[in-house]
Amino acid sequence: MPATVSSDDGAHMWVEAPPARMSRLELLSTREYLGLTHAAFAKVLEVNERTVRSWEGGREPIPERIRAAVGRARAYTDRTVDDLVDMCEHRGERLLVVYRDDGAFSGALPLHAHRGFTARWWRQVSARAQNRLDGATVVSAEEHDALGGDAIEEHAFGAPPRDTVREVHPVELWSRS
Repeated sequence: MPATVSSDDGAHMWVEAPPARMSRLELLSTREYLGLTHAAFAKVLEVNERTVRSWEGGREPIPERIRAAVGRARAYTDRTVDDLVDMCEHRGERLLVVYRDDGAFSGALPLHAHRGFTARWWRQVSARAQNRLDGATVVSAEEHDALGGDAIEEHAFGAPPRDTVREVHPVELWSRS
């Protein structure tokens, strides 16, 4: 339903409020944007994988509460990209470390993995960060080691160095939304 919104200068405009329920294509687009499989997205949303498939297939309506959960996942991802870019800029780092599989990812970044995020998601985060960083290169953990890189976990987490900013736990980021 349209609503009237007033700006500081007194102008009025009509805006469409988003529907309470997400459409199946909105859910699908967001899942793909986040780089998550059905299984990973289900874990992040704390639902069954079959439920996500059913929502995306239009066989079941998407509950209203899912819009907020999806918004938190997007915000968490966006903050993670921002943190990774900030850390790289602060350190002058231009190597973005990614992981081949979920086992390596969860070993290096257990707090993200615990929340349901995957190596595929991290590669998406790293690609988005690479687009914002001049001269950045995405490398595997193995390539990073061969180049004599510092601790992968420290570089890959995406937080500014501990001496400049209070370290924020990823679950804390999740709950701030």
